[in-house]
This record gives sequence, structure tokens and C-alpha cells, in this order.
Amino acid sequence: MITTQLLSPLYAAEKNDFQWPQPSWTPQIISEQLDNGFRYFVYDSDKSNEPFNLRLIVKAGAIDEENQRGIAHALEHMVFRKTAQHPETIHRYLQQIGWKTGLEVNAMTSMSETQYMIRTRPHDSLDVAGAVTLLSELALHARIEQSEWQQERKIVLEEMRQKDGLAKRINDKKRSIARHDSRYADRSTIGSREDLLKSDASTLRAFYHHFYQPANMVLVASGNVDVAALRQAVKRTFGAVPNREPIVRPYLTLPLKPQLTIRTIQEPQGTSSQVALGLRSALPPLDTLAGKKASFENYFLRNLLKNQIKVGAEALPDGISSINAVLDEPTEQRLTLAVSAKTLDHRAGLQLILEQLERLRRSGFDQQAFNALKEQARASLARNEEQVAGRDFAKWEDKITEAVLKGSVIEAPEIYEKRTTQWLNELTVADLNLRLQQLLAAPDRFIYFQRPGTQHSALPDERDIKQMMDAVHTQPLPLRHAPVSAPTQQQPVKHAVKAPRLPEPQSVRQGAIVNTHRFAAQPVIQWQLSNGDRVVWLKRKTANGQLFLRAISNGGFDNDRYPSVVSQSAVQIWQQSGFAFWRKEQNDAYLASKTPHWKWELKAHMLDLAAMANPAQLPDLLREYVTYRQDGQIRSDVLAAVRQDIEQGLSQQPSDLTRVWNALASVKNNSQPAAMPTLGELRQAARDHLAAPVTLYVVGEMDERQLATQVTRYLASQPRQASLSASPNPGAMAGVREMHLPYNQENVATVRVEARTPMRWTPEQAFVVSSLNPLIQSALKEELRLKLSGVYSIAFEMNLDISSNDVVSTLSFSCDPIRADELHRAALDVLSRLAQSLTPGAIKHLQEDVNYAESTRQKDDNSMLHRLILSDRAYGDPRYLEHQSTLPKRINQAELERTIRAIFPQPNRASLITLPRGHLVTES
Repeated sequence: MITTQLLSPLYAAEKNDFQWPQPSWTPQIISEQLDNGFRYFVYDSDKSNEPFNLRLIVKAGAIDEENQRGIAHALEHMVFRKTAQHPETIHRYLQQIGWKTGLEVNAMTSMSETQYMIRTRPHDSLDVAGAVTLLSELALHARIEQSEWQQERKIVLEEMRQKDGLAKRINDKKRSIARHDSRYADRSTIGSREDLLKSDASTLRAFYHHFYQPANMVLVASGNVDVAALRQAVKRTFGAVPNREPIVRPYLTLPLKPQLTIRTIQEPQGTSSQVALGLRSALPPLDTLAGKKASFENYFLRNLLKNQIKVGAEALPDGISSINAVLDEPTEQRLTLAVSAKTLDHRAGLQLILEQLERLRRSGFDQQAFNALKEQARASLARNEEQVAGRDFAKWEDKITEAVLKGSVIEAPEIYEKRTTQWLNELTVADLNLRLQQLLAAPDRFIYFQRPGTQHSALPDERDIKQMMDAVHTQPLPLRHAPVSAPTQQQPVKHAVKAPRLPEPQSVRQGAIVNTHRFAAQPVIQWQLSNGDRVVWLKRKTANGQLFLRAISNGGFDNDRYPSVVSQSAVQIWQQSGFAFWRKEQNDAYLASKTPHWKWELKAHMLDLAAMANPAQLPDLLREYVTYRQDGQIRSDVLAAVRQDIEQGLSQQPSDLTRVWNALASVKNNSQPAAMPTLGELRQAARDHLAAPVTLYVVGEMDERQLATQVTRYLASQPRQASLSASPNPGAMAGVREMHLPYNQENVATVRVEARTPMRWTPEQAFVVSSLNPLIQSALKEELRLKLSGVYSIAFEMNLDISSNDVVSTLSFSCDPIRADELHRAALDVLSRLAQSLTPGAIKHLQEDVNYAESTRQKDDNSMLHRLILSDRAYGDPRYLEHQSTLPKRINQAELERTIRAIFPQPNRASLITLPRGHLVTES
């Protein structure tokens, strides 16, 4: 029964716990505090080839706002405008040093904190002292002027417009109910439009003045950190500013009291329906021994609850599709157990939730499930030392930040491991059942009913719910499934099946290498096999001596024989079904084994199989490929598992918006069959895709004779047939087409532009085209966001398409419907005068970005495999690998101007502007 009695304290130190000290920070992390209260944590990786990251945490968020909502988030925007040292704005300063907001510098506001992050690369524009100075400018020296706020407010409102929608409104209401009777309930991070419109710079300055104080900040640094330089910079910047007044935040902790809160969530456009019950409890602080013990036990509670609360699909009452449980920490020192059921029958859903919780209260956790989870925890603990040693600087930053935000600490591994080992040895299922009883007896409870917009039937009221709670405590519970710990004779215990080894294929005939081509400039060998297959091998030392493999054949899901959903489903089911000569359990065990397997991906124009293995494992991989061709199958149980998805894909028609866009942009509509394909039809589709000639690309080192032996035995032995042909295109996009469509339910306009310009594809030219993307994105952001204050974000991508020999660009953003045409024209104008963006400074930063990226790519084995494939497709030889050392030199003024002139203005373009419903449709 879920009672209303008040709880005694849940957590107390046990006798054996007194031998352990209170948690403290590991010596691996430097933890220091200045006289004015500013704290900083440093993890120094002591690796000269690594960059460093900085993260400044300001303990101020939406929960700290008094009267006007959205001020904390608005400040996050405003500090990037004018500061004491940068009256030109931080945005302009970042452009000057070649940094970008959202990449090297970013920020985020939550309910209780605002964070400012800096991500560097080795030998970047700012060293650690310069980066600390930049953060201090943001956090301590922002000039918040009314004229600047009037401009930035437009961007904040566009961010609100972009993120607003049905899902956000429903999630906000769920969060409000789960955190009711607190400041968390009546505010969101981004705030309200009404409050932002009436706010002025003085309101922002007051919030900034009060909360942005050194004692209310924490700095986290990780990576290759010059600790002495960081200390000096911190003292010079953050240490030079005194605190103004004490900051007290009594509202941080969620208040608890005996109550049952019942709410309804309903939106006119909503379609989802569920009921949820939540129980709210207290937790001890995580920087105490009791807090660490509670966190340790919560791991078991969370996993056991999740698994034991579920009901098998065959045992769910009619009309209920699922039931799930979560154990969440919504705020510091608070724990919520919530159980939800998806159903249109809210009374039946609540009844099932109450029954499952009562079942847990009576029976507790399953002993066998507890024992298994305990062994998993032991195995995880045994790997802890290795995991800590392998943690990179970015993960250290995340771990430190998580600890700071939760009011916890990161302990020395040896202390953590010894103490956790003791707790594991002592923990019993009875201990967890006691915690479970306490959680279920929590007197602070909430229930919400989420209903579709069209549903208006009566819901249980408080009296009904209390009667249901009392009744479930006294009545027998319906049997949902057999107890986990007591297998019956009708359900014999299943013993694990050992993964079998693939036998040699029965009908393999030895093929041959009929032609060999070696290249002097690159260590590349090409073999033509007797069946039409090819091998292209780059002999190169790789990480751990691994072979990187791709087996590619023409003929993807965009073919003229099968609808795309049939091709995709057939290949997926074929791969997941295993082999006809094994039982289901043997196939499942083999596919789940840790030995290397091919990863299958059916793309638009090719079947692409990828794998990584050491040379000794190559025969097994090739044997697997051949066995799939000869003895693959479409297993009925695998088909049954995805049948509903296939039927849905076959019956689903494109939306009105998709049809309009496809017609406007000359995009092909894939036809669908009228009926579900038979087992035989799916089998034939899979075999047709696997029958096409294959090129095997290999990067790595191994004995040449052994590789030749394997490919002639397995690949060359396979009979081939012609590849599936691509389905015909409806015709290339031609001319300029624009359309306005009243479609959106929200008060927002979306602008979508796609353009095509003919250009012969080569990997070198594709490299230059794609390198222009950051420059174009920056130019669009400069105009549409920083100058016109019309958008929050812009998406732009341009590439040279290998299949069509077109430069294809896509541009999209959302905005105020009133400004849609203005901003659309402004974006096109930016693209038409791109050459003006090719300033010496912009090219220099672009060259630096390309050089840095190339220094990483040319050491990366997967990148080399990708470039080997591109070179072979373009030239039939490895010349692209020869050219890659000169790729950065192509990023120069003359080459970029030539490429821009060849692309812009774009002669073939489609623009679709969707507007709120009720606007007039226009087309040109």
C-alpha cells in the first residue's frame, strides 16, 4: 500500500561505514579556492599533444528569477555583446581570432546554472591565460546596454519561436507537475515572451550584478593545462573582483510534504495518452558518506525497478501498450520514483500501476535478478581502474562538471574501489527491499493524466484514486506473469547456447587473380578476380595492426526493380536471420558473439559492408560473407518482428508538405507496392543485392600471399550477376522556383532552399567545395543573425555530389512570418556576393582549420580507407592519396574565388516558405 505516513530519516551511517573517511576530491584533480570564494578544479593530462578545455559554471539560472522569466538565459546571450575590453562585441573578437560561437566557444542556461565553455585545439589562438581572460570578460565585465538588448531580444525571441512546439509544451507541463510547489514548476529556461518584451537592460544588469560574483562561480579546466599560468590568470582576473553581497538560494531544494497532486495534460494537437504516478523522497547530500551509499544503492534500485515493473506484452491488459518505471534525481537531495502506462483508458492504466507497485511492496525484488545485477556491478568495479586510466581529458571535464553540479566529489579510485567492494559484499536484497518500502511509502505523490486533444471522457478524481489505492492493498492481485525466480515445467530453464563456428562453405570453387596492378607512388595493389570482383589494397601500418575493410557493390535501395522499403527490409532481415543450417538459438548466439562481423548498410546506390579485424580473423569474415550468399535466409520470426514496420512503410503516403517539396524541387517519389511482399519475394530481393560484383577495399598490413589465398578462395569463387539498375530520375531541377505554403500550426515561418549547379565530380574538387561550408555559414550568420537579428540559427550544407555531378546546397531556417521574405532575400544576397567574404583573415582561419583537420585525417585509418574508395571511384588508381598532402594548398584566394564563381549565382534553385495556416499561397 502507498501510505500517507511521514517518513523517519531514510539514511544513516552503518557501523561498518565509520572506517571510511568522508568523501573528498582525488589528488588527480587540483581543487583550489581564492580568498574571494572563486573555486577552480584542474585536471592536467600532462600530454603536450592535447588541447585544453575550460568551463565556467555560474550558479544562476531560471530558478533565480524573481518577477520576469527568461532573464538568466537572456544574459547568456548578452554577455557575448559588448564588454569592457571588447566594445566591438565578443562576437567580433571571436571572428578576429578565428573562433566560432557554438564550436570553440559555447554557452548554455539551465534551471540552476549557466555554463560557458571553451574548446581549444593544440597551439590555438588563445593559450590558457587568454582563455581565462575571455571567460572573465563574459562573466564580470559585460556592458549590458539598452540598444544592444533591443537587438539581442529579437534573437532570443526567435530561439523561443524555433524551440516552441507541441512536444516542448507537453514536456514543460510534465516537468511542472513532477516539481510542483517549487520555483521549478512555474518557469522554463527560455522564459516567457511577455516578460522578455517588457524587460529592459536594467533588469538584466541587476541580475548580472547580483549573481555574477566570483564566490558564485566555479571554473573547470582539463587537458594540457599550464597550471602555473592558469593560477596566475585566475588570480589576475577573477581574483581581482570583490564579492558584492552574499547569495542565498533557499529555493534550490524541492520542498516535500504529505500531499497527492493530480493534474491533467492536454493540448489541442496532442495525440499521446498515458497516466503516471510519482513518489518524491529526500536524499542525503552526495558529498557525504550517506549520500555516496544512497547513490550506490540507487544503481540497484533503478535497474531492478525498471525490469521488475514491466509487464510482458502478452500479459498487458487490453488497451495498455506499455508500463515503465524510472528513478530520477530531479534536483539536489531529491529522488523521484515514477511509473507510467501508455493507454487511452486512464483508469485501467492507473490500476495497473498501483497493482505493480503493490506487487513490489508485497514480494520485494527478485533474488536471482539481484544476484545477477550484483555480479554485473562486480565486473564493472573490476574494470574501474582501467576505465579511469583510459579516461581522456574531455571525459574528465564532464566528470568534474557533473560532480560540481550535483554537489558531489570525485574520489581517489583506490578509496572508491575498496569502499564499494565492502558495500557490495554486505548488500542484500533485504537491504534494497527496505529502501523500496521507504520509497513506496513516500507521502509526497503526484499523478498526471496525459490525454489526446480530442478526448473528453471523465477522469478519476481524488476520491476515486484514493479508493483505488485502498482497494489494491486489500485485494488479491491478478497474475501478470510467472515469478522470475521459479521456472515452471511448462517453461523449462534455457541454458546459454555457445556461439558456434562457421563451417567451410560446401560449394566453394577456387577462383583466381587474373590481373595485378601495383603503383609506384603509393603502396597500393589492385587485383582483378576471375568472377569480376576486385580487391584494392592499401598496405599501411594501422592502429593495433587491424585490417579496415569495406565490401561495396552497386545497386542500392533506389533501384528500378524493387520499392525502396522492400530492398531495405529484405537486406536487413537477411543479415539478422543468420544461416539456414543452424537453429534460431545458434544463429542468435553467433550474431551476438564478439568475433568480428560485417556491418551492413544498404545505401541509395550501393550495398556497403564494413568490418575491422586482425589478419588472422580475415578468413572468418570472408567465410561469413560467402555463407550469407549461399546459405542466408529470411527467418519467419525476424520477419514477424519487423512486419508491422514494413506494412507501415508500404502503406505510408508522403505528407502534403513532402509532395509539394518533391514537385517543387524535382525530387523523385519512391513508388510502393500495394501488398506486403511474400517471404519468397523478400528472399529474392536480398539475393539480387548480394549477387552484384564486389570491390573489396582493404587498409592494413598482412602477408600478401595469405591475402591472395583468402580472396581467391572466397571472393573469386562466387558467381555474379549484373547489379540492380538505379531507378530513373524525374528530371533535373531547372530554373528558379519559389512557393509560399500556409502549413504550420505554430506562428512560425520556415524557409527551405535547395540549389544545384553542374560541376564534374573529383575528390579534390569535392574537398574544395566542402571547405567553403564554414565560410558560408559564418557569412549567413553575420547577416541574418548578427546584423538583421532575424534568426536564431541557420543550417547550410554544400557538397559536390558524386552521382549527379552537381554542387548541391541546402539552406534552412525559421523566423517570424512577417520577415520570411526579407530574410529569404537576404540569405540569397549573401550567397550571391560570397567573394566579398574571402578576406585575408577569413582565408587564413580557413587554412588553419583545414590544416588541423588534415593533420588528424591523414593519421586516421578509416579516413584513409574512405579516400582509397574515392580515388578508386574517380580514377581507378590511388592518385587522390598522392594528392592529399597538397589538399590544404588548394585553400587559397584564387582557387576559392574560382570555385565560388563556378557555383554562384545558382541557376537551378527551389525555395519553399511555409507559413502559419491562414496565409495565402503563392508560387513563382
